[in-house]
Amino acid sequence: MERLQRLNLVHRSQIELLQKHLLPKDREIDDMQQHLRHLHQANQEIVVQANLSDRLRAESAVKVKQHEQEIDTNWER
Repeated sequence: MERLQRLNLVHRSQIELLQKHLLPKDREIDDMQQHLRHLHQANQEIVVQANLSDRLRAESAVKVKQHEQEIDTNWER
C-alpha cells in the first residue's frame, strides 16, 4: 500500500510538472495562431490593394494612350 501511495505521488507530481509546462505552451500556441491570423488578414488586404493599384495603373496607361492619340489627331488637323 505504501508503494502505491508513493507511486501515486510520483505520478501526481509528474502530472503537475507536465501541466506547469504544457499550459503555458498551449497559451503560447494560441497567441501565435492569433498572430498568424492577423498576419494573414493583413496580407489579404495588401493583395487586394496591390490588385487595385495594378488595375488603376493599367487604366491610367490606357487613358494616357487615348489622350496622346487625341492630341496627335488634333495636331494633324
